[in-house]
Amino acid sequence: MWLQCRGGTASRVWFNVNGEDERESRTEPPTRCNQREAWAIKEFVEKLLSQNVQISQITIICYYAGQCDLLARLLENQSDPQSFKISTVDTYQGCENDVIIVSMTRTRTLGFLANRRLKLLHEDSNPRCNVSMTRARGVLVIFGRHETYTSVGESEYLGRLARDVAARREVLRAEDISSVEFCRS
Repeated sequence: MWLQCRGGTASRVWFNVNGEDERESRTEPPTRCNQREAWAIKEFVEKLLSQNVQISQITIICYYAGQCDLLARLLENQSDPQSFKISTVDTYQGCENDVIIVSMTRTRTLGFLANRRLKLLHEDSNPRCNVSMTRARGVLVIFGRHETYTSVGESEYLGRLARDVAARREVLRAEDISSVEFCRS
């Protein structure tokens, strides 16, 4: 499985979304969500479904429960909610799917991902990053403010990933979603 974009194919793409993350206070404990990112993901899911990708082949992984809730509300009319997978990274361990969409949510800081004490960004001790970035059997699609993640240190997993997708010209604007085509290998 591949995405056709910019005249080439890619199994990994980062959609740069410059929305603002918001603190969601309706939940306990408070969590985060990002409206613009959620709407971009909704548009991308609709694009995949219009290209005959089955809803059971798509999983959305979020780092924040608030983003999961927002996406579930936005996508509730797409199909039977039982067949559509939207989960936090913590509840998706041990699973995989053909198309994995990762919602980074944060735009200015890395939040808990930057917790040096837990070393969550370092490759050898980053269970959340590992789960979210290695669950795709076919296509990994990341939504988030790319610049936030390229600015982290060279030894940090997400920083290396962000710079690698940029070097491969796999960073697209959210406005480019309509031009992306899904290809089966």
